[in-house]
Order: sequence, then structure tokens, then C-alpha cells
Amino acid sequence: MKRKKEIWSLEKELPDEEVGKKPELGSLLDLVGEEEKIYAIISGLYNGNTWTIALTDSRIILLDYNIFRQLQREYFSVKEIKSISTSFSIMFGTIILEMKDGNKVQFENVCKKSLPVFKNKLNVILESQNKKPVIKVRSEESRQTLAQKMQKLASLMNQGHISYHEYKMRRHFLLEAHE
Repeated sequence: MKRKKEIWSLEKELPDEEVGKKPELGSLLDLVGEEEKIYAIISGLYNGNTWTIALTDSRIILLDYNIFRQLQREYFSVKEIKSISTSFSIMFGTIILEMKDGNKVQFENVCKKSLPVFKNKLNVILESQNKKPVIKVRSEESRQTLAQKMQKLASLMNQGHISYHEYKMRRHFLLEAHE
């Protein structure tokens, strides 16, 4: 039940997506482990079929019930994604994933309002995975305290520039970086 509430809460961020009404929702809950966090759920065309597309911290999961009510699944590991871009028209848009092997994956007819949310969340995940430990040398004038960074992050969330989930994820990375 806790996981269902977590998924339904995504509807607040993606108002044009009817997450809780999709038949694939139950299957998604079965596929996603307790340790895997779901960041966004959208719908879009992939290879000619309409799929439910879920973004987690480790993969993009595509689910579709075919006409015989058989569940079809596809997965893309977030580690294999090089970049994400989007384009849109009046109502719908396209998400283009450039994979590290040079291939491109496209999700078309995605609700236009869902594009920036999905793109921003995937970019945060990609940035967190691409972080490499570095030796930090800071000058006194460029040094910001952890408190200042946390205040700036809270301000971004309060002004509506980032979602609460993105705030939590970035706050986690800030705290890890300052340890």
C-alpha cells in the first residue's frame, strides 16, 4: 500500500498523466523492488505501441498490455544512457535518449507538461551516477557553507523550480559531498 501511495503522489507532479488508473500499475509494483525508487511515470509511444514508462533510480521500465492482455516489458539501464533531449509541439512531445553505445531510443506522443519533469529527474539521476570522487581545493571566496547551499536548495523548491522529490535527492547529494 505504501508503494501505491508513492506512485499516486507522482500524479501531483504530472497532472496530465493518470498514473493510478493504468492497468500496468499493479505489474510495476511487482517489478520494482523496495530498494528501487520511482521518480516519474508517463505514457508514450515506443515502437508503435503505447507504453507506460516508469523512471527509477536505476532503470527506465516500459510496460504494455497487448490485445491478448499479456504484459510486455522492456528495460533500459540508466547506466547505459548518455544524455536525454526533448522536443515538443502544441500538445505532445518526444523524449530522445542517446545511449552510450550510440543508439537512440525515442518515446513519442508524451504529454508536453510531463517532458520537463521527466527530463529533469533523469538528468539529476545521471549527474549523481557520473560523480567521481575528486580532491577538492577551494579558495576562501568560493567556499559556501553547507547551510548556505541547503538554503539555496530550499529556496529553489519553494519557488517551484524543483520538486520536493528532486529537493530531497539533491539534499542527499549535498550531505554526502560534505562528509
